[in-house]
Amino acid sequence: MVFKVTPKGNAFYTRHLGNVTIFISKSESFSVRASSFPGVSRNQVYILDDTEIVLFSLDDSTISSSTDIVVAPYFLPPQNIEY
Repeated sequence: MVFKVTPKGNAFYTRHLGNVTIFISKSESFSVRASSFPGVSRNQVYILDDTEIVLFSLDDSTISSSTDIVVAPYFLPPQNIEY
């Protein structure tokens, strides 16, 4: 489940992040604007585990996974991104 937080601090469930993509791994979670990164889809959650990469689409609640070689179970957040 994904929640958005209003400026007043109230959280509500949402299935629409717009142009945002969320990355979750053992190091930390972060979000980016998908349009700033070629190949990254909007409104998605990427989850990296020791053995697989899982992609959850908020649009239609589909889950896909890849068991490609996972070098390290960490996503590194981008630095100095200009939007």
